[in-house]
Amino acid sequence: SSDLRNQPADVAFVVEQIRAAAADDSDEMHGVVDGDCIALAGHSLGGGTTMAAAYDPCCAGIAPDALVDIAGVLVADTPNGRLVDMDPIPTLIVHGDADRTVPYAQSEQVAASLRGPTWFLTFTGGGHSDMFAPPRSQVLDAAVVAFLDAQLKGDPVSLDALPATVASSGQATLRTPPPSG
Repeated sequence: SSDLRNQPADVAFVVEQIRAAAADDSDEMHGVVDGDCIALAGHSLGGGTTMAAAYDPCCAGIAPDALVDIAGVLVADTPNGRLVDMDPIPTLIVHGDADRTVPYAQSEQVAASLRGPTWFLTFTGGGHSDMFAPPRSQVLDAAVVAFLDAQLKGDPVSLDALPATVASSGQATLRTPPPSG
């Protein structure tokens, strides 16, 4: 059975430990890890954990700058809150539309419930994990790197080019958030 109910607190603990190590000038993470620049990412149950940790009020200290949910289990509500009630976080959702493990409709439902800017990468005919193997992995890698570069480094160039990159791949489609204005 799933331990999803407890996993947000586990993620918060790990993030706290990493931040403490990064702040300790005697630790090898000092100067290498920026504890103020956090993205959470996961696949399947890890995707559900990512969403729960980001949106559960118990873990507000994580304060992620970005989320990547790959074929995640549905998390419409966390143990202590609802996604629609939480502060918006830029999110990349990735899912294969032929996934037999976690229905694609679950990612559609999560995407519809998020208030923040959401990019939705759909692998046409894709299953639960085949986005990790070529040729789909090339599209996945390009999308995740472009998204994280934009959200964490403030470099939107690759993210701006991502729709054309995805379209030319013939492997996937990409829904982007409406322009802010």
